[in-house]
Amino acid sequence: MPNELQKLLIELSEKPINMNINIPGLKGVDGVDGHNGSDGLSAYDIAQLEGFRGTRQEWLESLKAKVEVNNALTALKRKNIYLPNAQLDTILTKLVELMGDTIAVTPKPLTYTQPAAGQAFIKFTGEPHFKVAINDGEKVEFETSTLKVLIPYGTTGNIKADYFNLLDEIVSTSVITLNNVNEGPDFGVFVKDVPLTTSVYGATVAGTGKVYEKGVKVIPTTLESTNKFSLEDMFKSMIEIVSEYKKVESVELDLTQLSNNPAKGGNFPEVCKKLSELVNAGNNTIVKVNRGQVITVSEDPMTPNKTGEATSIKFTGVANKKIQFNGSELVAMEQGARYEYVFSTDTINKLG
Repeated sequence: MPNELQKLLIELSEKPINMNINIPGLKGVDGVDGHNGSDGLSAYDIAQLEGFRGTRQEWLESLKAKVEVNNALTALKRKNIYLPNAQLDTILTKLVELMGDTIAVTPKPLTYTQPAAGQAFIKFTGEPHFKVAINDGEKVEFETSTLKVLIPYGTTGNIKADYFNLLDEIVSTSVITLNNVNEGPDFGVFVKDVPLTTSVYGATVAGTGKVYEKGVKVIPTTLESTNKFSLEDMFKSMIEIVSEYKKVESVELDLTQLSNNPAKGGNFPEVCKKLSELVNAGNNTIVKVNRGQVITVSEDPMTPNKTGEATSIKFTGVANKKIQFNGSELVAMEQGARYEYVFSTDTINKLG
């Protein structure tokens, strides 16, 4: 059959055509395997062919970069300074040794700013490119002479801060005592709970009011307001409902159960223009608020308000009243004086 096919192809063409044809039932014979090639020369073998004389280890050592400074070696020997070889590393090491402390740089010592109660970080000063680690944690490098290191969540008591040099060797250790959060005034014996379910001053409120022997605590869990310019009046109404319109020694307004950056209102104002309304019911007023709940109110009705961008709360003092924000000190205010609570330091500062 193959011969007949080939004849036919010759008749159709001037030259024979070679074709691979799969014919059922006809199987070709496997070819013979080729011989394995010989292994090539190693780099060491090639080096020997090129004239290298020495062991394989000596050849490996020869691959390491070596810079020799023979003139420097001669100059040092002339000054009766012995060196075993003229390698650059040997020469430089000896020169550093001879110069001693004359080239030593005195690094900046590790110092820190005492963290306030509730603060999330410690601010250190030190030598650039030195490192600090808190409680045997990750080393953090000084890129400049100042550095902020986060305090691990839930840390209480003392913090150990290790200071590392350029060789990652500990050069000093500091023990930092964390301040306890200021608990504020004593509210006395608990009396009863009062549900916060009343809509007051353009706000829909849900949560709990707690009545104590010496004061009240107002803890809203839902707070929606349509009147951003009267937040202080809104809080005043909530406090009066819980205190049954009586004057009390201490009032705590806890907004931390509310969501941060809420779509609707019900936040604490960045500029508290009517603090007198907020502190009206109590001699001591404690406000607990997250930064994400602070609203920057736009005076222009066409410009939207912003939430969570403020870094502080500003207010004007009210005579014979004390105020505390979060973990700050309970501050006795002066009438008309300007104050600012700063979130990063958890402190109340008098301005001007």
